[in-house]
Amino acid sequence: MASESSAGERVAAFAARVLEDLYTVVCGERPVGVRSSSDGETLAVVLRLPGAAPFDAPVADADRSLPYDAIPELVRAAARVQAGVELRIDGWSADAELSLVTFTFRLPGENGRASTARAALRLVGDEHER
Repeated sequence: MASESSAGERVAAFAARVLEDLYTVVCGERPVGVRSSSDGETLAVVLRLPGAAPFDAPVADADRSLPYDAIPELVRAAARVQAGVELRIDGWSADAELSLVTFTFRLPGENGRASTARAALRLVGDEHER
């Protein structure tokens, strides 16, 4: 169970990096913070935005706002292509008052546990190459 959890945490850390990079490319600045967590079955990534959340921005700034509905699919695609793990999109929610956006995913079930562990090992290898 511990190895499943640590494999999930590695995939979670990867997803957090992808989300941070996406935000930076779209908005032209880094988010205040990105945190991720996994219990081996689910994955949550929380994005802390600077100031007021972009989805509450005036119409003139709407072109800078993140396409929140598209983000989970982009993270999922990056996980599939770069890490070889199939995340299932669970959803996202936003708290404009706190400037937080949370994205949730499901890690592969019983049949996918080995692929999650292999993906985590691949991610560790990539980190050592940097």
